[in-house]
Amino acid sequence: MIDLKKVFEHVTIPMSVSEPDYPNRLLYVNKAYCDLVGYSSQELIGVNPGELLQKPPYTKAREQIRAKLNNYEDSISLVLNHRKDGSTFWNELHLHPVKENNVCIYWVGTPVDVTAAVARSAAELEKVITTLKNNVSEIKTDIIEKIVIPTFNKRHRQNKRESAQFYTGQTHS
Repeated sequence: MIDLKKVFEHVTIPMSVSEPDYPNRLLYVNKAYCDLVGYSSQELIGVNPGELLQKPPYTKAREQIRAKLNNYEDSISLVLNHRKDGSTFWNELHLHPVKENNVCIYWVGTPVDVTAAVARSAAELEKVITTLKNNVSEIKTDIIEKIVIPTFNKRHRQNKRESAQFYTGQTHS
């Protein structure tokens, strides 16, 4: 017989096992999970892992997770988690129902710290936004230089001619 508890303890991927139904209290967490969130297993057992999620508590990600839990479906969500020391990390949270005879008996959670990837994505998005702003600025300048100014100058010259004709009494009939 495989001693799964021993296996989980030696896995370097954070893992948790929780109750099948709300409030889905934690029944087991491995050392990697404790290292990630900064709490000891004694502090986490019996706690709803949702308490570690971002505040305010009613976010779209939390609603999506709750819907998946209610339907006993696999879930992958990006959420902001809090550590014991108050710091935060972006968590790609994988939740998987463990079923027996088509009935959920546990949830297995595997949080993945993707903070660095989120930061890179945010930096890349900022570059795209800056490029778009620069492009809009260049397009705006082109429009002003190639359309607005020539149109204004043409109208201005025409208005000057019409004014001169009016004051000199010259008209084109």
